[in-house]
Amino acid sequence: MFTMGLLFLAFALGLALLLFTMSSRLSRAMRIAGWGVSALAGAVGLAFLVIGPLMMPLGGADKMAPRSMEAAPPIAKRAKKKFRRSRTRRKKISMGRAKPKLAPKPVPGVAPRSLSAPPPTPPSTAPSGAAKTGGSAGPDDGGAEISSRSFAPTAAPTPTPTPTPTPGAAPESNAEFDTVGIFFGTDRKRADKSNGKITRVAFGGERGRKLVLGKADVTIPKNAHARGVVERPWELTVIGITLYREEENPKKHFTISKIGVMSEADFINSVNRKLDGSQRFKDHALVFVHGFNMSFDSALYRMAQMVYDLGFDGAPFLYSWPSANDLKSYEYDQNSSAAAEKYLRDFLHIVSERTKAQKIHLIAHSMGNMPLLRVLQDFQIAAEVRSDLKIQQIILAAPDVDRDLFESIAAEIVPLGKGVTLYASANDKALWASASYAGGLRAGEIGDKGPTIVPGVDTIDVSATSTDVFSLNHNTYAERSELLKDMAALMLTGVRPPRQRTPGLQPVTTDHGAYWRFPEQK
Repeated sequence: MFTMGLLFLAFALGLALLLFTMSSRLSRAMRIAGWGVSALAGAVGLAFLVIGPLMMPLGGADKMAPRSMEAAPPIAKRAKKKFRRSRTRRKKISMGRAKPKLAPKPVPGVAPRSLSAPPPTPPSTAPSGAAKTGGSAGPDDGGAEISSRSFAPTAAPTPTPTPTPTPGAAPESNAEFDTVGIFFGTDRKRADKSNGKITRVAFGGERGRKLVLGKADVTIPKNAHARGVVERPWELTVIGITLYREEENPKKHFTISKIGVMSEADFINSVNRKLDGSQRFKDHALVFVHGFNMSFDSALYRMAQMVYDLGFDGAPFLYSWPSANDLKSYEYDQNSSAAAEKYLRDFLHIVSERTKAQKIHLIAHSMGNMPLLRVLQDFQIAAEVRSDLKIQQIILAAPDVDRDLFESIAAEIVPLGKGVTLYASANDKALWASASYAGGLRAGEIGDKGPTIVPGVDTIDVSATSTDVFSLNHNTYAERSELLKDMAALMLTGVRPPRQRTPGLQPVTTDHGAYWRFPEQK
């Protein structure tokens, strides 16, 4: 019934699109009839999806009912009769009405032997590892050889100790999925989740007003994963109501297999163990600050996807501020990101001062750029006492920040790291909506006069890497192979200008300065 429901919904959607595109060519009567059929098909499809799962238990109830012994097959009846005869005989023996079998009379010179089991054989004095062949024949066995292997007491096997997993060690690999460990800091309020059997640590959109540290293990399906994609269960939602949701499966989807909060000491020790095992990105730390309309779990999945696709084996960190995960909560998210600045500052202090990380890279996306910029601005003001920050690359992806404000702060933080990179796009629909709401051009947009250009900042136009007209094109930094390769090369080598690490980038010179651009895709 579920398949039928999907077919009806697909037919309704296809017919609606056809009517929409050809409405000018159809008569009024045909349009009315077409929309009526489309609405009817959609209603039938929804009915199948909603009523179908409710009817399934009713149709299968009679098949699950246990059968009585009266309706049992002949084999079961014979077993029942045999059981009754055996029970009757035991009852007669206990009441004295049946004579039990007696042991045979002893024969002079022959040791008596039990009817129920052979005599035990004395323990062998053979050295450990020697094979047991057989004992000597007794006077009552007609000279037949008796195997001592059947009667000698067997020593209990020594249990093998189960290895205890080391927190922060290299992620375990399964035949069907890999596991990526993500260290996190958040000022969200706890909102633990339960599936009726297990309750796990989780965080919602409310502000917790304190810094919480922890670690989560995220599984990534080996065969189903495509680079740049976060595979999650498919669901059908109509008017905010979820009609169907695919069951989560680690073979097909990103899942959170383990998550917990940690004390600062345990957090630091776990991070250091992870850094000790790093190879390609030896002693590197990567800190990611997410953007607008993002849940805690979604931020974990995105961070794990980036770490996995970048091939990053250093210590990955996520800072998750209290986003409401709601398109209607833009102002709430703005205020939450601002309120998170002091907790993000403390988090960066822990990563830079308390762990073994020697090279720290920072990535901020969308609205997450604002708290990071403010914190870095504070660090730069106190640069004489913040020489231990070890910041290498600062990557600002699609900043949802007023352009004038961005230019002012970005110019201040340039000396703080080894390099600052800005990824901007001309077809980022999310930033266009944000600019319409906030009333000012955003730093991640490319307007009529070109992208945002700040001395000392490498601005890269990524418009050509994401041209899907049905996409918001707001997560290009993590979804496109070209940008993932550029970020990996930037963190590994620090090579500038960008064209030296990513051949093919085109230099563009304007009256306001120079920037780089990915070429048009053929």
